[in-house]
Amino acid sequence: SLRTSDGENLEKTNEMTRSTELIIWTPPTAVKHLDWLHAEIVRYDLCSGSVLVQQNYQLNGLAGAVWTAGYVLAIYLESVDLKFHTAIELGAGVAGIPSIALARKGRNSQIIATDGESQILDLLAINLRQNQAQDVRIQHLKWGQHTDFQADLILAADCTYSGTKQHFLSFLNTCTNLLRDEKSIILLAHTSRYPYDAEYFIDLARNHGFIIKKISRASLIRALVRRSPSSCDNDKEEQQYNNSTSMQLATATLIFQLHREF
Repeated sequence: SLRTSDGENLEKTNEMTRSTELIIWTPPTAVKHLDWLHAEIVRYDLCSGSVLVQQNYQLNGLAGAVWTAGYVLAIYLESVDLKFHTAIELGAGVAGIPSIALARKGRNSQIIATDGESQILDLLAINLRQNQAQDVRIQHLKWGQHTDFQADLILAADCTYSGTKQHFLSFLNTCTNLLRDEKSIILLAHTSRYPYDAEYFIDLARNHGFIIKKISRASLIRALVRRSPSSCDNDKEEQQYNNSTSMQLATATLIFQLHREF
C-alpha cells in the first residue's frame, strides 16, 4: 500500500512506487518511530519537483538512507546561483539529493556523486536516473584515496556525523586533495548530534587552513519556506505547517561554506 507518514492512502504516481510503500518525508520530530528511515521509498519535495528515493537502511545501514542534512543542502542549492565547472558530492549515499538538485538546474557542468560504500552505488544510479539526474557521474571514493579529478565545488551532507577527530581530519584531508584552487568552495550541511561537535569541527578546519563562513539561519528558512508548491497557495493552515517544518529543519541543520588559501 502507498501511504504518508500519517497513514493517508496515496495514488500510485510513478513506476517506481508500484507494489511498495511510499513515505512522504517530514522532519524526524514529526514522524513517529522514524517511519521514513525504514520505508522502501521516501518522497522529498523540492522547488524543482518531487524526488522519489529508494532506500534500504536495513541492508546498507547509514549509507542506505537519506538524512535531514542532505535534504536541507539540496533545498539551499536550489536557492543560490553557483558557477562551477566540476562539482563533487562526498558521501552521496543511495540518493545523492544535493547532486539531483544541482543537476536539475540544467547547467553545462560536470557533477560527480561519490561514496565510499561500493555496495550502494547501484541503487544510487537507479535513484539518479529516476529523478532526471542520469548525467551525474558516479564514482567510488574512499576518503584519503588518491583521485585523478578535482572540483571547484564540493558538496557534503552529514559527512561529519561521527564527531571524532579522526573522522573530521579524514574528511578535511579529502577535501584538500579535491579542491582545484583558492576559488573552489565546499558546502557542508551538518546536523549536530553531540555537544559542541560543530565548534570542534570548525576549530579543526581552521587549523587545517580552511576559512569558514556559516550560512545564516534566515537564508536557510527563506529557502525552505519556498521548497514546495504549498508555499504558493492560500491555505493558511498548510502555510503555517510549511513555516513550522522549515524552522525545524533550519534549527536541526547548519550549512557552512569553506574555502582554502593555497
